[in-house]
Amino acid sequence: MEQPTIQPDVKGIPVVAVNGTVNVQEAEVLTPHGLTIAGTVGTVRSGTVATFGDTYTGNTATDFNAMINWGDGAITPGTVSGGNGTFAVSGSHAYSRAGNFKAQVTLNDDAPGTATATANTLFQITSSVVPGVVTSHTGPVVVFTDSVFDLALSQVGTKKKS
Repeated sequence: MEQPTIQPDVKGIPVVAVNGTVNVQEAEVLTPHGLTIAGTVGTVRSGTVATFGDTYTGNTATDFNAMINWGDGAITPGTVSGGNGTFAVSGSHAYSRAGNFKAQVTLNDDAPGTATATANTLFQITSSVVPGVVTSHTGPVVVFTDSVFDLALSQVGTKKKS
Protein backbone atom coordinates (compact mmCIF):
# COMPACT_ATOMS: atom_id res chain seq x y z
CA MET A 1 0.00 0.00 0.00
CA GLU A 2 1.27 3.44 -0.85
CA GLN A 3 1.71 6.09 1.80
CA PRO A 4 -1.11 8.67 1.94
CA THR A 5 -0.39 12.06 0.44
CA ILE A 6 -1.76 15.38 1.58
CA GLN A 7 -2.49 17.97 -1.08
CA PRO A 8 -4.58 21.14 -0.99
CA ASP A 9 -7.90 21.12 -2.84
CA VAL A 10 -9.07 24.00 -5.05
CA LYS A 11 -9.91 26.13 -1.99
CA GLY A 12 -6.57 25.46 -0.34
CA ILE A 13 -7.99 23.00 2.24
CA PRO A 14 -5.73 19.99 2.83
CA VAL A 15 -7.08 16.71 1.45
CA VAL A 16 -5.65 13.26 2.17
CA ALA A 17 -5.32 11.08 -0.91
CA VAL A 18 -4.95 7.33 -0.41
CA ASN A 19 -4.50 4.58 -2.96
CA GLY A 20 -5.57 1.19 -1.59
CA THR A 21 -7.60 0.15 1.44
CA VAL A 22 -8.17 2.38 4.45
CA ASN A 23 -9.47 1.08 7.78
CA VAL A 24 -11.29 3.78 9.71
CA GLN A 25 -12.43 3.20 13.27
CA GLU A 26 -15.10 5.09 15.07
CA ALA A 27 -13.88 7.39 17.84
CA GLU A 28 -17.14 7.15 19.81
CA VAL A 29 -16.83 5.74 23.34
CA LEU A 30 -19.66 4.29 25.46
CA THR A 31 -19.21 4.36 29.25
CA PRO A 32 -21.32 1.79 31.16
CA HIS A 33 -22.87 2.42 34.59
CA GLY A 34 -24.27 -0.61 36.40
CA LEU A 35 -26.79 -0.43 39.24
CA THR A 36 -27.61 -2.36 42.40
CA ILE A 37 -31.27 -3.36 42.48
CA ALA A 38 -33.18 -5.17 45.23
CA GLY A 39 -36.15 -7.43 44.57
CA THR A 40 -38.07 -10.47 45.74
CA VAL A 41 -38.48 -13.93 44.29
CA GLY A 42 -41.31 -14.21 41.77
CA THR A 43 -41.93 -10.46 41.50
CA VAL A 44 -41.50 -8.99 38.03
CA ARG A 45 -39.11 -6.08 38.16
CA SER A 46 -39.52 -3.62 35.29
CA GLY A 47 -37.42 -0.54 34.71
CA THR A 48 -33.92 0.77 34.11
CA VAL A 49 -31.20 -1.85 34.60
CA ALA A 50 -28.18 0.21 33.44
CA THR A 51 -27.20 3.59 32.03
CA PHE A 52 -24.53 4.54 29.50
CA GLY A 53 -22.67 7.72 28.63
CA ASP A 54 -21.85 8.34 24.96
CA THR A 55 -19.11 10.70 23.77
CA TYR A 56 -21.06 11.31 20.56
CA THR A 57 -24.07 13.38 21.59
CA GLY A 58 -25.67 13.15 18.13
CA ASN A 59 -26.89 9.57 18.62
CA THR A 60 -30.52 8.81 19.43
CA ALA A 61 -31.93 5.78 21.22
CA THR A 62 -32.80 4.18 17.88
CA ASP A 63 -29.08 4.12 16.99
CA PHE A 64 -28.56 1.34 19.58
CA ASN A 65 -29.69 -2.14 20.47
CA ALA A 66 -29.34 -3.79 23.86
CA MET A 67 -29.29 -7.29 25.35
CA ILE A 68 -29.71 -8.18 29.03
CA ASN A 69 -28.18 -11.35 30.44
CA TRP A 70 -30.04 -11.56 33.76
CA GLY A 71 -27.43 -13.82 35.40
CA ASP A 72 -29.83 -16.73 35.94
CA GLY A 73 -29.69 -18.16 32.41
CA ALA A 74 -32.29 -15.81 30.89
CA ILE A 75 -31.28 -13.40 28.12
CA THR A 76 -33.71 -10.85 26.69
CA PRO A 77 -33.54 -7.74 24.51
CA GLY A 78 -33.46 -4.44 26.37
CA THR A 79 -35.25 -1.21 25.51
CA VAL A 80 -33.00 1.81 24.91
CA SER A 81 -34.13 5.33 25.77
CA GLY A 82 -32.44 8.71 26.09
CA GLY A 83 -30.28 10.99 23.96
CA ASN A 84 -27.70 13.80 24.09
CA GLY A 85 -25.00 11.41 25.28
CA THR A 86 -27.00 9.72 28.07
CA PHE A 87 -28.88 6.47 27.52
CA ALA A 88 -30.76 3.99 29.70
CA VAL A 89 -31.53 0.33 29.08
CA SER A 90 -34.67 -1.11 30.63
CA GLY A 91 -36.21 -4.54 30.79
CA SER A 92 -38.53 -6.82 32.77
CA HIS A 93 -37.65 -10.03 34.58
CA ALA A 94 -38.67 -12.17 37.57
CA TYR A 95 -36.15 -14.33 39.42
CA SER A 96 -37.30 -17.79 40.52
CA ARG A 97 -34.93 -18.10 43.48
CA ALA A 98 -33.22 -15.91 46.04
CA GLY A 99 -29.60 -14.83 45.67
CA ASN A 100 -27.30 -12.22 44.18
CA PHE A 101 -27.34 -12.17 40.39
CA LYS A 102 -24.78 -10.32 38.23
CA ALA A 103 -26.67 -9.14 35.17
CA GLN A 104 -24.73 -8.03 32.11
CA VAL A 105 -26.33 -5.26 30.07
CA THR A 106 -24.73 -4.77 26.65
CA LEU A 107 -25.34 -1.71 24.49
CA ASN A 108 -24.29 -1.83 20.82
CA ASP A 109 -24.18 1.00 18.29
CA ASP A 110 -25.97 0.03 15.08
CA ALA A 111 -24.13 -0.24 11.75
CA PRO A 112 -21.95 1.36 10.62
CA GLY A 113 -21.14 2.21 14.25
CA THR A 114 -18.80 -0.04 16.19
CA ALA A 115 -19.12 1.25 19.75
CA THR A 116 -20.14 -1.29 22.38
CA ALA A 117 -20.08 -1.47 26.20
CA THR A 118 -21.30 -3.81 28.92
CA ALA A 119 -22.56 -2.69 32.34
CA ASN A 120 -22.65 -5.07 35.31
CA THR A 121 -25.78 -4.68 37.42
CA LEU A 122 -26.25 -6.53 40.70
CA PHE A 123 -29.71 -7.88 41.53
CA GLN A 124 -30.11 -8.73 45.22
CA ILE A 125 -33.12 -11.04 45.31
CA THR A 126 -34.64 -12.10 48.63
CA SER A 127 -37.23 -14.71 49.43
CA SER A 128 -40.80 -13.44 49.33
CA VAL A 129 -41.46 -15.24 52.62
CA VAL A 130 -40.19 -13.48 55.74
CA PRO A 131 -39.71 -15.86 58.67
CA GLY A 132 -42.34 -15.28 61.40
CA VAL A 133 -44.64 -13.26 59.14
CA VAL A 134 -47.89 -14.68 57.79
CA THR A 135 -48.23 -13.65 54.15
CA SER A 136 -51.51 -15.43 53.44
CA HIS A 137 -54.32 -16.75 55.62
CA THR A 138 -58.00 -17.56 55.30
CA GLY A 139 -60.41 -17.70 58.22
CA PRO A 140 -60.30 -16.14 61.67
CA VAL A 141 -56.96 -15.69 63.36
CA VAL A 142 -58.26 -14.81 66.84
CA VAL A 143 -61.78 -14.96 68.25
CA PHE A 144 -62.78 -12.87 71.28
CA THR A 145 -66.11 -13.62 72.93
CA ASP A 146 -68.11 -11.61 75.41
CA SER A 147 -71.80 -10.97 75.96
CA VAL A 148 -71.97 -8.13 73.39
CA PHE A 149 -69.39 -8.81 70.68
CA ASP A 150 -68.12 -11.92 68.99
CA LEU A 151 -65.08 -10.69 67.04
CA ALA A 152 -63.04 -12.35 64.40
CA LEU A 153 -60.26 -10.68 62.42
CA SER A 154 -62.43 -10.76 59.31
CA GLN A 155 -65.38 -9.24 61.26
CA VAL A 156 -63.77 -6.51 63.37
CA GLY A 157 -66.31 -3.79 64.06
CA THR A 158 -69.32 -6.01 63.40
CA LYS A 159 -71.75 -6.26 66.33
CA LYS A 160 -73.19 -9.72 67.01
CA LYS A 161 -76.98 -9.74 67.03
CA SER A 162 -78.62 -11.72 69.84
